[in-house]
Amino acid sequence: MQWRWQPQWKPWQRVKVSFDQLRLWYQMLDDLRTEKARIEKELYGQLRTLFSLRADLVFYDITSTYFEGEGPAEMGCFGYSRDGKPRRHQIVLGVVMMDGWPVAHHVFAGNRLDQTAVLEAVRDLNQRFQLERVVLVGDRGMVRLANLEELRQANKGYLVGLQRRNRQDVYDYIRAAEARSDWQECPPGIEASERSTPPRTRVVEVPGRLPGARVFVVRSEERKQYERGLRQLAMERTRQSLEAIRVRVEKGELKEAEKIRAAVARALRAHHGNRYFAWQLRGGQLH
Repeated sequence: MQWRWQPQWKPWQRVKVSFDQLRLWYQMLDDLRTEKARIEKELYGQLRTLFSLRADLVFYDITSTYFEGEGPAEMGCFGYSRDGKPRRHQIVLGVVMMDGWPVAHHVFAGNRLDQTAVLEAVRDLNQRFQLERVVLVGDRGMVRLANLEELRQANKGYLVGLQRRNRQDVYDYIRAAEARSDWQECPPGIEASERSTPPRTRVVEVPGRLPGARVFVVRSEERKQYERGLRQLAMERTRQSLEAIRVRVEKGELKEAEKIRAAVARALRAHHGNRYFAWQLRGGQLH
């Protein structure tokens, strides 16, 4: 038997759906939540059979979503907002992918840090899906030495990016790679291969400092163009903000040195302008 709900529209107020239907809808979501683990395990089993999933390579990423109201008391918290809504309560979502298929998800409190959620996800995969050994693929936000050490002890592999800032060893790896001549070409991705001139991506392995860890340096034309575009956009926005402050100073709208410094500091902070611009206040003029 199949059920199909016809919407009961109401011609007044902001909510135009019958409250009875909303109540039943939320009740159904609560019922699904209690069966979440079993449903995901059943779906994983069917996907593995139908599409021969490679269960040795697991992609894991985290995002957040915010509430207009308070949200659930035990989960809704202030945290790092990926939606640009830092003043809203939110939750953190972790999604597990295999061969492009979502196989599991986790919901955390809104103030949960990326690094602390990784190991919990790996333990859950072991418990429910009995995966003997997996290689966890994650972004730079998941890098923490304690995480990597526990993954190694559990005989799990990992492929993560290293943050360049505040890590001198990354620049050592880059210098070591620049001296190498055995760079290997990487096949272009789906979108890149459709371009008239696909961007090149090359990789070379350099000696790592941790026992058993392998380090790869990647040179990507696509990533280079992307980061250059972001840098130029930030520089132009900062330049426009500083120019507007300079004009205000010339017109006498900003006179006190402290207020000028505060305005410049806000402009530089908004777009990471300290990386690109220096400034001076001489003779009552902004340079």
